[in-house]
Amino acid sequence: MGIGGMGMYAVNLSDLTGIRQGHPEHMALLVVLDPLLDTDQVIECEYGKAVGMGYAVPFTCPDERAAALTKVIRKRLKKHELRIYHKEGGSWKRV
Repeated sequence: MGIGGMGMYAVNLSDLTGIRQGHPEHMALLVVLDPLLDTDQVIECEYGKAVGMGYAVPFTCPDERAAALTKVIRKRLKKHELRIYHKEGGSWKRV
């Protein structure tokens, strides 16, 4: 299990902020996503990125739910539009 006994998935904080500020067509996604994210915790998932670009907030739900939600998100948004990470072993990978 991940952070706080929950899943090992996280959403890029910079991408999430960009969607909140400039993409009203994704508001329905945010209504589903926001309650499932622990915005009080920030994780560095991609090292060596520009300041603030490799940080993410973890999902608070079990892996299975986060994985299913990731599949739904990928039908609407490409990997570069909303980076989602999964912790495999000791490192974070984009999914």
